Amino acid sequence: MGTGQALDAAGLFGAYLALSGISRFLVEYLRINEPALLGLTQPQLWALVSLIAGVVLIALTQYPRRPRQVEARAPGADETARLSV
Repeated sequence: MGTGQALDAAGLFGAYLALSGISRFLVEYLRINEPALLGLTQPQLWALVSLIAGVVLIALTQYPRRPRQVEARAPGADETARLSV
């Protein structure tokens, strides 16, 4: 992201989720609601879920899975071939 890479659609949606989660959490901090869990209100908990989902989505789109290297040996062959799975 910082090196000039553009986000794809999933990464952009993840950024939206993260930023809206942060802003929603801050807005709900100012509102008066009954605490639900760990001193946080229910809207604050949903904002945290949105933030975490957004960060995970950004991470998955920015760091795609790399194919693992598997050594394949043909029966009776001495040479080893590397395959991407």
